[in-house]
Order: sequence, then structure tokens, then C-alpha cells
Amino acid sequence: MLQLVKKTPINKVTIDMIVSNCGYSKKTFYNHFPGKYELAYWIFEKQSNNIISEYTGTESWGSVLGRIYRFMYENRNLFGSSWDKDDLDLHVGKIIDYCDRYYAERLVSLHGENALTPETRFLLKFNGYGATHMVIDWITHNWKQTPEEMGRYMAGAIPEELAALLQLD
Repeated sequence: MLQLVKKTPINKVTIDMIVSNCGYSKKTFYNHFPGKYELAYWIFEKQSNNIISEYTGTESWGSVLGRIYRFMYENRNLFGSSWDKDDLDLHVGKIIDYCDRYYAERLVSLHGENALTPETRFLLKFNGYGATHMVIDWITHNWKQTPEEMGRYMAGAIPEELAALLQLD
């Protein structure tokens, strides 16, 4: 899929093209993914998890986000460009849920279930919603900031109370 979208917009990529490119059957593809957009989200989640798993606290959270945004930027056809509106809305929702889930799990691992107060859940959702929409806008509208700058900006935009609880920097 990553190879295909470097040359072809995702809305023009077909399942036949994907399975032909990787040597799998359509049946195998559909056993794992309902469609190409779910595969795109899976790629995002897998890559983000890999980058985050390398985070040890010795680098800034902004650098970690910058690496995720670098991946998204280099594969921008998977993250906003040339998506059909309904599919993009679904994809954005999944990324927001991913952010919310990651931060909630981090909070629980650091502070226990009691850390997920209604106020903290609101901050998580607010942050994930805003950050995801900003990054998608950055990609789809070709803003001038580098992925690394976006990572620093987005890490700096996390509410102080939430950043302290998450122990991100």
C-alpha cells in the first residue's frame, strides 16, 4: 500500500492493485481488513506504536511526535491527500480514538484508574481532536512547517496539567 500511494492517490488505488502488489489474495486481504482505508489506519497505528515504543523519556515528546508526523508527511496520500470526504472523516475519528486510547493507557499505567477523571477524559478528547485536525490540515493544505516543528508545536499545545500527568518531557 505504501508503495502504491507514492505514485497513485489512495482514492484511485484498488484492492486488486494492493493484493497484486503484495502477492496476497483478495480473500486474505478481506480476512484482515474491510477495505483499503482500514489498511491505511492499520499502517498508521502500527508505525505510531513502533515510534512510541522507542520513547524512553530521554528525548522530548515533541521529537516523538515529529517522527510520527514525518512518517505521515512522507506518506501523505495515506493521511488526508486525495481521500474521499466520508472516508477521511472516519479515518480522522480513528486517529482521534488512537490518541485518546494511548494517553488514557499511559495515565492509568502511571497513576492508576483514578487518574481518568471526567476532567482528564475531557482534556484527552479535546487534545486528541484538536491535534488530529491540525495535523490533517497541515498535510492537506501543505503548511510550511516541518514535521519536527509540528511535533514541537503540538507537544507544546498539550495542556500543562495533562502534560504533567502524562510525564511526557
